[in-house]
This record gives sequence, structure tokens and C-alpha cells, in this order.
Amino acid sequence: MSKRRLLILLSVLLLAAMAFAACGGGAQPTEAPPQPTEAPAAEQPTKAPEPTKAPEPTKAPEVNKVIVGTNAEYPPFEFVDENGEIQGFDIDLMKAIAEAAGFEPEFVNTRWDGIFVALASGEFDAVISAATITDERKQTVDFSEPYFNAGQVLAVKKGSDIKGLEDLAGKKIGVQLGTTGDIWATENTDAEVVRYDEITLAMQALANGDVDAVINDAPTTADMIKANPEWNVEIVAGPFTEEYYGIAVRKDAPEVLELINKGLAAVKESGEYDAIYEKWFGAPEAAEGGEGGGEAEMGVTFIFGRGGDSVALDPAVVTDGESFRVTNQGCESLLAYDKDTTNVVPSLAESWESNEDGTVWTFYLRKGVKFHDGTDFDADAVVYNFTRWWDPEHPAHFEEQDFEYWDYMWNGFKGDSIVTNIEKVDDYTVRFTLREPLAPILANMAMPMFAIASPAAIEKYGPDYGSPEVGYVCTGPYKFKEWVTDDHITLVRNEDYWGEIPGNVNTIVIRVIPDNSARFLALQTGEIHAMEQANIEDVRAAEDMDGVYVKPRPALNTAYLAFNYKIQEFQDLRVRKAVAMAIDKQSIVDTFYGKYGEVAENFLPPMVWGHNFDIHGIPYDPEQAKELLKEAGFPDGIKEVTWEDGTKMPLKLYYMPIVRFYYPDPEGIAQAMAAQLAAVGIDVQLELAGDWPTYLKMRKEGDLRGLYQLGWGGDNGDPDNFLGYFFIGTDKPKAKEGWIQFPELDALLRKARSTVDQAEREKMYQEAERMLMENASRIWIAHNNTPLIFSDRVEGYITNPLGTELYKYVTIKGE
Repeated sequence: MSKRRLLILLSVLLLAAMAFAACGGGAQPTEAPPQPTEAPAAEQPTKAPEPTKAPEPTKAPEVNKVIVGTNAEYPPFEFVDENGEIQGFDIDLMKAIAEAAGFEPEFVNTRWDGIFVALASGEFDAVISAATITDERKQTVDFSEPYFNAGQVLAVKKGSDIKGLEDLAGKKIGVQLGTTGDIWATENTDAEVVRYDEITLAMQALANGDVDAVINDAPTTADMIKANPEWNVEIVAGPFTEEYYGIAVRKDAPEVLELINKGLAAVKESGEYDAIYEKWFGAPEAAEGGEGGGEAEMGVTFIFGRGGDSVALDPAVVTDGESFRVTNQGCESLLAYDKDTTNVVPSLAESWESNEDGTVWTFYLRKGVKFHDGTDFDADAVVYNFTRWWDPEHPAHFEEQDFEYWDYMWNGFKGDSIVTNIEKVDDYTVRFTLREPLAPILANMAMPMFAIASPAAIEKYGPDYGSPEVGYVCTGPYKFKEWVTDDHITLVRNEDYWGEIPGNVNTIVIRVIPDNSARFLALQTGEIHAMEQANIEDVRAAEDMDGVYVKPRPALNTAYLAFNYKIQEFQDLRVRKAVAMAIDKQSIVDTFYGKYGEVAENFLPPMVWGHNFDIHGIPYDPEQAKELLKEAGFPDGIKEVTWEDGTKMPLKLYYMPIVRFYYPDPEGIAQAMAAQLAAVGIDVQLELAGDWPTYLKMRKEGDLRGLYQLGWGGDNGDPDNFLGYFFIGTDKPKAKEGWIQFPELDALLRKARSTVDQAEREKMYQEAERMLMENASRIWIAHNNTPLIFSDRVEGYITNPLGTELYKYVTIKGE
């Protein structure tokens, strides 16, 4: 990844010549010193002079900040992300070196052509930019100890007749202008060398058939192949050169060079270098070079298309399905759900038991399990994770994070929680003590947000654990590789996984393709293997299309339209019922869900026990809606609403910024709702409130100031997961999406949660459903048997009502 640009060599040689001329040629030898004179006659000794003090050593200038130049056009070493930030392996490494050595780095993005001239002239203190250490460059700059050993590789289209370097005669080879690949191909082959300004252009030319092969640096080539499996490209030879990268430093700044070498040594010694290398390239042991350039065999890749990105990859701090879609592939809880039902089965705990009244639960852990960072899974790790969620005083219960699921599923945090103690019995046994019985405890234990993460990783990364730069570090079958926000997340097979991986998938790529039709087109063209959240017309087309098939997921979900009760008008039951009666749910289901959808009468889907089949919801009745508005004092309808502080404002209807399984077309459904509301005199202004994380944050803080779309997919099959999550709690209206005090419902649901007898619990949940309907608390829209669409090359994908599908069962035929 040399970037040994030809133009730079000319600049370097010119500077070197100027430097040589300034020396004025060879020096003349001095004459021999004169012969010593005779010693004078002895005299009376004088008093010995006081010894002189050794001069104080000159201190090197203190270095607090180092200006670092880089050419951020060379991923994965350095590139500019969608937020305008410089990212990459080199950047992470330089930051780690700076932290270890005690200085602040300031990165400056600059052109590659002239980067060393700029360094030598003092524009930067150092340069890190995948720069090969060469004798020519050493004439004008100094280099740190090598930090990367890289070599050139040969990439071709799969199935090509080029099997090695010996097959290149007469072929077209794509290279990046001025790089080592360019020089090597020119000097060592009889091929036609086609030069491109950027290596990505060369690789795209290969994918399009414009060139027969590409010669380039190994890690960059492998990284691009992994990120673009649709190119159908593979590495067939190399590395066949040796190149060492170094950090370039001005020759007049030895103190900077010393600091960088000191920091680099510390980073390598601590193991942080390995962690950074693994993040960007793969197995850390390959970082020092050798056959393969540090990249594992890519193997079979499964590409899943979705409508929106994840929020974070620490499952303990998120509530959205797109985050769990990813973490489910690599993070495991003490218990799990059977692959196609909501039945609880062993996972990291092999067995469990409780006392007679269900207040003490003991879990016996699986032995021989390792986290992805190589540390041991044991009772200490379990206690660390659960205490982190439970106890706000735990050092990893970070103030800037919200452990929302723990709060709702376990009745709050330490002191309020139903959990009163978490203890280690021995190395592989943990015990939980409860204040009272918790009926859904086993279902809760299997939920994906209570997956066990590496304590070492949480300690290392702090609140950044789960971020795009870090991902997750758990115990499951697939390890986190990379996250390019709003584009894709890549996971790789965990070769040290304790369990079985029945399928043949080595790499998982979960791609964001926001537009439903574009996602379906990507499936048809082979860019992705599977997708969900399709337009109903595309689903119908897929049912009769060769090469693809449709498979529905059972409907354990509910789409709803919510009221923000900080709007004064929504505190009137008549207004809420009028809104509900204005919405033609059957029309919405027919238009946007087709045969896969059903009108929601209750919050609980029919397949969840506790569903009240005697309740049929608030009927569609636009004339009655008008009457209710008139009774509430709005004979001409509602044109504006009143916020809690008395401010008048237009009534907004917020629609979700991404497609979710319960809302297959949020904007289209919102437009239909707006038309139906207008027909009864309720004028709404459609509003798109930022991206998905922003939307969820605004919901949680009560800042979606109007009506808004949202939904819920069951996490554990227990009615408490629907009703308890949303409606237990009378003192947190802000966190409850602008919810109002409802103490009767709160008391009923708390009692149901602690009642062991399932028949009694079922009656309580049916009563809760009646209370919600009579209060018109929300408008339940639809349940969706979510249709997923697959390439016919995909086998073994098992749909689960919870949406917790595990890609470890997937096999790609023909691979």
C-alpha cells in the first residue's frame, strides 16, 4: 500500500540535490597539530581550582501537539466518513500512539502529490498515510520504526483463466498511478498496464471486465473485496513483494520521532496494535506480514438488505430491531429461544433451578466458552454484565447511556428493581435473588438485550462500546468486523465458537438500501441474497418470479399511531376516539400489507396468549368522529393544537424515517392517514424527523409533538413484553412518549408480572386490553406476517416470530 508516486520521487531527488550542493563538496584535511612544547620547570603547586560543574543537558523541546498530514483517500488506512471525519487504520493507530506517548495529534487531510515536500518544509510535524519506507524518502524525512509490513497481490474475477503471475502476458492489468503496483507491473510483466487515479476505479474496472487483473496492496485489496462481494473478485497470488510502512517525521524534529517510536512500542506491547489491526483487517497475528497479508479467506458471503441502519451494537442500550438484527448473530444471553418458536432453551447457561416461591434462581454456566477478544466467559463476566445494567453506581453504568430495557423488564434499577441481589456462587454458577416472583423471568433471560459482553471490552472502550468504531465483543458464532454507517455492517465467522454453525456462511454483510424498490432490484440482480420490508406490489411480483421466493414471518408485532399527551387536546378522550374513528385500518392493510397483514384490534397480536378476542377495537366511523369533535368543542374540526405551555401550533403527523416490518411503507401510510383525518376535519402536517436514531430519541423524550407512527415486535413471546414495557410506570411521562398517569393500569400489570399462575395472568392481560381500548390510549393499526424475499440460492433461513433469526443456519447453494 505503498503509494510510491513517481512525481514524488522527482521532488525528492530535486530536494536531495539542493541539499548536497549546499554542503560545498568534500572538506580539505587539516594540518597535523604542532609538536608539544616542553613542560615548564616545576613550581610550587597552586591551590587546585574548584571543579567545574558539568553543563546541564539541553532539554528537548516539549511536544504537546503534533500536526499529522494524511491523504484520506486510501481506505481502510485513511478516508473521510459521511460526517466529514478522517477515519481508518492509520488514524486509529496514530491516536493510540499519541495517547501512549502523551501528545495530541491534529490531522490534516492533504493531497498525496507533494505530501513529503510539505512535511519537509514544515507544514506538518509527521505524516501517516500508508507510506512505504524508501531510501529516496529517507533523504528528506526521517521514519519511525516500521508499523506495517505489506505486499502486492494479484486480484482477478472468479473463474478467470489467470491463476498466477505467470499468466499475465498479453493481459490488461489495472493499477493505481504511481504506486508500487504500477512500478512492479511495468518492470516485471509483458502485460498492458492501465493506470487509474484511484485504486477503487481499477477494482471497478476489473469487476466490469474492462481489465483482466489488478495488482495492488494486499490489505486494501482484500478489504475492498469483502466490502463489495457483488464484484465477484478474488485474490489468486501474493503477497509477492515486501514493503514496510513507517510514520514520516521532519528531520529537524527528533523529539517528535522519539515520541512516536516510544508510543508505537507501547501500543504494540500492550496489545492495542493487534486490536486496531483486527478491527480493520482481520486476525492480529498476521499484522506483521507474511503469506496472505493478514487477511483470512473470505469464503461464502451472505448479504442481507434492509431499509435502515442500526442505532448501536451494545444490545443493552438499544430498543430497535435493526440493532438486534446484527447483535443476534454474535451476542448470546444466558438462555435463548428455539430457532423457530418462542420456547426458551439453554444457551450460555446449560441449566437452571429456582426455590419453591420463585424468588431465588440459580444458573449453571457453560464451560470452555471464550469471548471474541479471547477472554474467558465465566460467572465473573455474568455478574459484571448484570450488575452493570442493574446498579447505577457500577462504573460501567455510564451516565450517557440509557438501559431502558432493564428498567422496564426488571422494574427499575437497584433499590427499586425486582432484583435484589446478583452473586457468584462459584466460577460457573450465578444466583439471582428477587423481591417477589417474576413470572416471565426465563423469557426475559433469553432476550437479546441481556446478552453477555466481554467485561474487558467494556472496560477498554467505555461508553464507546457498541459504537461503529468498536461494534460488539460477545461469544456468538459471528464476530464484528466493520460498520460503515448508513451503508453496511460486516461480520465474520468465529472459528473458536463453542457451538455448531450448520450453514456454510463465513461472512455476513448487512446492507442498508433505504428505498424498498431499489432493495428489491438489488435482490433480482444478485447484489443481495435476502431482504425484508418490501412494497406489497414487489412481494406480489416475487411470488410469481423465477429465481426468488417469499417466506413470511409469523405476526408477533403491532403497528400503532400514538398520541403525545403533552398536547392539551389529546387529553380529551373524545378527541382521541375521533382520531381513531377517522382511520380506515382495513383500507390501509389492503393497500400496504396485502394478504400478509391483518387489522389490529388490540395491542397484543392474536398469537400472544393473553390476547382478548372479545375486543374488536374502535371501529372506522368518520361520521361519529365528526360528532365527537363537535362534542369536544371543535365543530369545524381541528386546525391547530395547544402544547403544554399554551403555545399554539399545527398538528403534525410524524412518519418513520425507515421501513420496519410493522410499517412497510411509513410515508405512504402516513399520506393515507392524513387524507382520512382531513375527511373528518382534522388537518395534519406530515413531518419527517431526522434519521432513525433521532426519531427514537425524540420519541423517548416526548419531542414528537403530535401524532406519530411506531410499532412493536415482541421480544420474548410473553404479554408482559408488550404491555409491561409500555404501560408499567406512573412517574415517567416524559420517557413514556408523552404518556399520561394511568395508575390503575400500572397496578394491574405489576400484579400480572408477579403472578405465577398463567391462567390468572391471562385474565389480567385481557382486562388490561379492555382498559386500553376504552381509554383510546393509542390507535392499533395492523399486525404483519412480514414477507421476506430470498434468492433461490439461499437455503436454511428459519423465520422466527420474534425476528431473532440466526444466520448461522444459512447455506448459499453453489458455493
